[in-house]
Amino acid sequence: MKQKIILCLVSIFAFTLFAKSQNSISFTYDDSGNRVKREFFTAMPVAPSDPIQEITDVTNLLDFSDVKIFPNPTKGKLRIDIPMVQSKMSGSITLFNTNGKKIFHQNHISNKCFVDLESYNSGMYLLNIVYEDQKLEWKIIKH
Repeated sequence: MKQKIILCLVSIFAFTLFAKSQNSISFTYDDSGNRVKREFFTAMPVAPSDPIQEITDVTNLLDFSDVKIFPNPTKGKLRIDIPMVQSKMSGSITLFNTNGKKIFHQNHISNKCFVDLESYNSGMYLLNIVYEDQKLEWKIIKH
């Protein structure tokens, strides 16, 4: 009986310790369903004498609000504006269908890129932009 009580107390202590060390990811979406912000919060352990617990906010270097993809939904031609890119730079734009098949890929990106979806079926697609080790994703709807 004594061992069960000790085991129960140790389990409760371990659970509360584990629960306090959880990380949190928060996503913000615009009215069209595009993700516009990603925040990663980490609860940092602090010393008992320190009254304030630090929370670190890590956001993307490539700000979602700076990238414009339009029109979305589209009937064919999709324009991607990435204002922080000055000229053709290392990075990529990739478009996948809902089965995960890559249907478009462009190795270098510039501040204005175009993707032609006219020959593809209507439906939802996933657009990935990789730039300076950052990966951004958008849902694209084709009518």
